[in-house]
Amino acid sequence: MCVHHHHSNTLPNHQLNNSYRSFFSKKTNIDSDRIYIVPNKGTQVMSWGQNNEGQLGLNTFGIEKLSSPSFIDSYWFHEKTVKKISTAASAQHALALTEDGFVYAWGRGAEYQLAQDNNHSHAAPVLVDPKYFNLRPIVDIQCGGYHCAAIDDEGRLYTWGFSGSPFNQSALGHSGFNIFGYGLSPFPKQVEALKGEFVKQVACGDYHIGVICGPKDSNETSQVYVWGKGEWGRLGLGNSDSKALPTPLDMYEDDIENGGTKKTVFSKIRMGKNYSALIDSNGKLYMFGRHDAQQLGMESLRPSQFDCESTPKLIPRFVENDIKVRDVALGDSITACVTQDGRGFIWGKNVYLPHEVNFGKGVRVIECSAGRNHVAFLPINRRCVYTMGGNWYYQLGTTGQHGTQDVIKLTPQLVPGKKLQVACGNAFTLALIDLERKPAPTQEDEDDYMSAAMIGPDGKSIPL
Repeated sequence: MCVHHHHSNTLPNHQLNNSYRSFFSKKTNIDSDRIYIVPNKGTQVMSWGQNNEGQLGLNTFGIEKLSSPSFIDSYWFHEKTVKKISTAASAQHALALTEDGFVYAWGRGAEYQLAQDNNHSHAAPVLVDPKYFNLRPIVDIQCGGYHCAAIDDEGRLYTWGFSGSPFNQSALGHSGFNIFGYGLSPFPKQVEALKGEFVKQVACGDYHIGVICGPKDSNETSQVYVWGKGEWGRLGLGNSDSKALPTPLDMYEDDIENGGTKKTVFSKIRMGKNYSALIDSNGKLYMFGRHDAQQLGMESLRPSQFDCESTPKLIPRFVENDIKVRDVALGDSITACVTQDGRGFIWGKNVYLPHEVNFGKGVRVIECSAGRNHVAFLPINRRCVYTMGGNWYYQLGTTGQHGTQDVIKLTPQLVPGKKLQVACGNAFTLALIDLERKPAPTQEDEDDYMSAAMIGPDGKSIPL
């Protein structure tokens, strides 16, 4: 059965060396006897889009892509309640965190991002052995492109997977932990350099990581640290140097009340493929890193593939219009954000400046996520999911093949229950939903209902 693996604390060097050099993803056996029953209550995870590495978590590699949102069997989570899901713009793997602090992983495993005792891909969620977290409950998780991070209840940070080449500093932050010159850890390992700090938030790009630390028992945040690959200025340190270990990132602003300057307090950190963002306690959005596709939301005099910003910069359009940001999501080179007054914006992928999204009359949004070339938003009432962007693998939840600048609305018939969270991966999408609170369907929902189809490995439709 897919979930019950025996773990060994370390891998024999020859085994790791051979599998790492080959660097291809072996597929795990499928539990073909498992009879799946569609759930009717509780918190559930749904998935749709590309499935080449089993990243939909549906216990099959036999579906290449899937347009109809489908439930991940809660059996694989040992019937525990999932409270958070995570994936990333470059990722073909995903994580889930349960209410009692356990971590589950599925999808691509070639870079050991699933923390199993092999580098196989898994088509159904597998438990990450709690011994790697010193048996502490985990309170937050984050996927990077090929690695993962987790924070325990004591504010300790753990990282694992692959996060750097022989020529770059690894973003894992493990000093001296290098196998064959690679930044690779096959299992979660504490970031010792942050001992004494209480980590409150973590963000992961492809090859860089950032955290916000602060006092344990207050909402205050005190210090941002960044590390990993520095190319394009993605660490915000004013240069393109890479950092092997957590490095403080400080910004100062004018202190109008007391004169002089004061340290900027940041409440959120977010990272995309090779760029980054910070939101301060006043809702101001700062962005830095690569800007070749206008993903930073700032005007370029002569846009080019070499554009970048190596220090955090405010977005002029938001400053001029006094737009306060609730959250921002960074993809490959597409950025989405939601404002404190419930508006949604996108930019990047050569949409030069922040562009307000029209979700229809009176719709306000509260949450967003960005994948490789698609984005998703949740409205304040959490009744439906809005998607837009590329759709080659049906990651928008509809069968129109190539993608759209228009907003696709996934109705309660397609994605039932209250939407707690949405997460966009490389070319797939996950949603965390609560079936205890089913919004009643309306005529508008009926009108929006779209037919869906499964596509098999041979490219032919499988009728549902």
